[in-house]
Amino acid sequence: MSTLTIDLFGKTLAETSAWIEEYMEISGEREPERALHAMRAVLHALRDRLTLDQNTHLSAQLPTMLRGLYYESWDPHGSLAKRATLDEFLERIAEEYGRHDRDFDPGAVATAVFSVLGGRVGDAIVKIEATLPKEYRVLWEFPFSEV
Repeated sequence: MSTLTIDLFGKTLAETSAWIEEYMEISGEREPERALHAMRAVLHALRDRLTLDQNTHLSAQLPTMLRGLYYESWDPHGSLAKRATLDEFLERIAEEYGRHDRDFDPGAVATAVFSVLGGRVGDAIVKIEATLPKEYRVLWEFPFSEV
C-alpha cells in the first residue's frame, strides 16, 4: 500500500474525528462510539428528508468516512424528500440511535449534530434549513438563516 493511500485514510480519519469531538463537546457525550452513532442517526434522518440534489450537495461537504455512513443503507428511490413532521423526524432518530442508547433526547441529539453541520458546511446547511418544514427550526439552537 502506498504512502499516498495511507495519507488519504489518515486525513479522513482525522477529519471525522474532529467532527465527532466537536459533537462530543457540544452534547456532553463522553463516548466516541456513541457520538458517531448519534451523528449517523441524525444524518440518516436528514438524508431521508432531502432531494437527490440536496443529498449530493450535502454529502460532498462531509469527510469521506462520514459520507460513507451518510449513504449507508440508503435507497434513493424509496425515500426521496419525505416530508415528515418534527415528531416523525425525531422518531426516526430515536429508532436508529435508540439501538445504541435508550436514555437520550433525540431533539438534543439533532440540535448538537446540526450545530456541528452549521459550523462545518456553512452555506449548504443554510440552504437545507430553508427547505425543511418550519417546525424543524427548533432543532437549530441559533438559526443559520432568517428564512
